Amino acid sequence: MCSPPVINTNRVALLAALALSLAMTGCQSGKSAAGDAANLAGTRQERAAAAQVAFAEQRDEARRLVALDLWRQGDVAGCAAQLEDLCSRHPADPAIHAHLAELAWSQGDLARAESEYRVALELAPEQPDLHHALA
Repeated sequence: MCSPPVINTNRVALLAALALSLAMTGCQSGKSAAGDAANLAGTRQERAAAAQVAFAEQRDEARRLVALDLWRQGDVAGCAAQLEDLCSRHPADPAIHAHLAELAWSQGDLARAESEYRVALELAPEQPDLHHALA
């Protein structure tokens, strides 16, 4: 049967570095304290919004990694619950559908696996792994 995928911790570290870089961009911009207050407020708001987006992406990536770890530990129901929740938040993410397909296939639910692989393939037709998995 199918084994859980390997967790890519480098991706989590990269996302964290990106969030820090976005947050620090304003600190290194060289703006003087006497600059336009409205412009500074707007810049702060933009940085805050970018940080929130980065945080949400990191949180969801962490939840995906937790789901895969639950699967590796044998908690199929916990993994499925995490992946289903992520899928409801990000229905256009082919990786989540692929994970759901792998999980279904490992449990012998071939109809669900095929369905999830087809959704993933529809979202990312350029991915050869999805074509191979569906074949």
